[in-house]
Amino acid sequence: MSDRQVALNPEVRAERALVHYLRWGIVSLLSFILFASALFIALSGRMVHFLFIFLLLLSGFLWIGLTSISRHAYILVKRAIGKEATVTEFLGTQMGILFFPAMYLRLKKEVDEYRQKRK
Repeated sequence: MSDRQVALNPEVRAERALVHYLRWGIVSLLSFILFASALFIALSGRMVHFLFIFLLLLSGFLWIGLTSISRHAYILVKRAIGKEATVTEFLGTQMGILFFPAMYLRLKKEVDEYRQKRK
């Protein structure tokens, strides 16, 4: 099979999308840790420096952006397996810090079921 045929294979697309969701979910979690650390540093000091506030602002925007990329990857996985994300799933991706491990495991199970069904 050529690379193009592999890329068009629905099972491969679902697996790749799942890997992207895992990657962006982990990066989103790490950016939240950066945001929480910057918040702690900014609030723990007696004098709040402009640099810490700027870092806090940037890390917050980074966290929001990476969460939206993670949400987009989640939607792509659902579409790759022929399903649509429900409203609660979509809103659950916003709270990726709390629900990411459970959502990833459930999504991985759905992709495995999809792969079994296609065989």
